[in-house]
Amino acid sequence: MKCGEFRRAATHRIIIQSMSNTGDDYGGESTSWTAQSTVWAAIMPLSGREVYTQDQSQSRVTTKIIIRYQSALKDTQTTGAYRVSYDGRFFPVKYIRNLSEDMKSEGTQFQELFCEEGFPTEQ
Repeated sequence: MKCGEFRRAATHRIIIQSMSNTGDDYGGESTSWTAQSTVWAAIMPLSGREVYTQDQSQSRVTTKIIIRYQSALKDTQTTGAYRVSYDGRFFPVKYIRNLSEDMKSEGTQFQELFCEEGFPTEQ
């Protein structure tokens, strides 16, 4: 996907959220999500599956989300601290790939966020 193709494909307005844990007076912790940025994105479902865990059936959809490069997301080691919010749905980020304009090599033009919707996450 080249720059011009991205403009045509990026029709979804998403919110990238970061996770933060806050302690309370009693030694407990609570997780909250803060909006970090709102960006245009191309969202592409990759695969879906039905998982049976703890006597429950759950569906999970693996999704690739392409955005313009965000320097806050450049550290691909901390991807678990992010999720994408779109249309009332949450997509926990599993890993991020930094790409150049040719979308094949590493760079700082675009980012692919690989997410798994349906994966348990605190809201």
